[in-house]
Amino acid sequence: MDVDRGSNTARTPRARGLLAALAAAALALTACTSPEGESTPAAEVVDTPAAVDAASLGLIEAGSQEQDAEGGGNSGTAVGLADLAALPGSGALVEALTGAVGDGVGVDIVTASRQILGLTPHSDEAAPGEDYRDAPPVYYGDLTTGQVITTADLFTTRGVAALTAALAATEGTTQVAAADAQPSEEGEEALQASPPPDVRFSAEGDVLVVDGAHSLRVPRAATDGWLTDQGRVVRAAARSQADLASLVAQSGDLEIAVREIPLPPVGKAPPAPKPKPAPQPSTGGGGGGVDCAVESCVALTFDDGPNAQTSRLLGILADRDVKATFFMVGQSVASNPAIARAVADAGHQIGNHTWRHPDLTTLDANGVREQFTATAAAIKDATGIVPSIQRPPYGAWDETVKSVSGELGLSLILWDVDTLDWKHRDPAKTLEVVKANAHRGSIVLMHDIHATSVDAVNDVISYLQGQGHTLVTVDELMGGSTTPGGVYYSGR
Repeated sequence: MDVDRGSNTARTPRARGLLAALAAAALALTACTSPEGESTPAAEVVDTPAAVDAASLGLIEAGSQEQDAEGGGNSGTAVGLADLAALPGSGALVEALTGAVGDGVGVDIVTASRQILGLTPHSDEAAPGEDYRDAPPVYYGDLTTGQVITTADLFTTRGVAALTAALAATEGTTQVAAADAQPSEEGEEALQASPPPDVRFSAEGDVLVVDGAHSLRVPRAATDGWLTDQGRVVRAAARSQADLASLVAQSGDLEIAVREIPLPPVGKAPPAPKPKPAPQPSTGGGGGGVDCAVESCVALTFDDGPNAQTSRLLGILADRDVKATFFMVGQSVASNPAIARAVADAGHQIGNHTWRHPDLTTLDANGVREQFTATAAAIKDATGIVPSIQRPPYGAWDETVKSVSGELGLSLILWDVDTLDWKHRDPAKTLEVVKANAHRGSIVLMHDIHATSVDAVNDVISYLQGQGHTLVTVDELMGGSTTPGGVYYSGR
């Protein structure tokens, strides 16, 4: 492709045609998708990133990609769908692609993380006359929930409109200020359009609309308001590109059936906590070597998971480079071990929130001990981690709870900002509570089992960071110096 990178204009007839086809839509859409007075961002022509090497992930043997096995679909960079079927959580994704293209067609891996696997049908060359609107679809699978995400799920309605305008603005002559454009009936109809079928994200989080060997790139900074929560999850996966190879190697361990874990014998303490790793450098949004004696830190904490909403929350936190603390219920960990593992793999802190969420003050010492030891066993089984902190359900504790916690090496972590998200189920009210009460050293209580709570997280993060706070785990907030049996409401 002959590309004039100085003007960001693709000069092939194919590219000119696909951009020209969008010009009218861009003129109509700019007024309703861009802030007043701002120009629609133009897309830049870049090389399409290479597919992920399936052999390096351990999904196939090295060299097998050069084969053209009958029915297997391996050819060039492609991997057969059959090679993915054994990967935990990939069943619905494989089924969706099989239904779309057949089981004999190979696929390219475009995103590979612990949580998200992105696949698209393999093609050595684009068909003559094909443009990006006719490209093969990309399907993203959430390996922690089994959910399949298509490109139509990545963008809000206005995000689709803004993307369409940005692609058309690449031609240059269609780049106009919002104040100079007027909405039209065509523009309103275009708001209901679908995004291109092959939309990916770069390692920097930029939107990539694939057009064969080249792609139209829109910078992340221009697209932050375009994405749904699912879009943020997928973008975060592309940015992190976490170690899927280790997930493949451990796949046998992940096939844990939903079951009841028997309570351990009374008096049996959980295994001793593993030594804590050295703090890692901060990734920009919070946590990782932050000195909260110097910086203004706040800890976001989430109770009662893990479940499907936890997976959505993980994508939002990763997209914002924020670390949090999850107080997990043992029965939920046993039912969702892969999600619990994903929380740990993402570098978040895990706390013990009892086996079945009882009021601990109604139990004797043996009953309290059983709640914690069973949960510790479930968390260790799923993640390899034994928590050193606990949160008593309802914040209810007494001297018995303190004594048993101290015996088991657990500190009691309460909170000083209760969002009441479980009660009002209103993201706006959750944000209001945070705005009215959060301060340096705060521990904010939320729940990752309610969709409305997760809906509020992005705005909560934006507000707290806008106030100069760094978002960290409880351990970081406390400087790693809590005492077993001690009770803590904040970091100050």
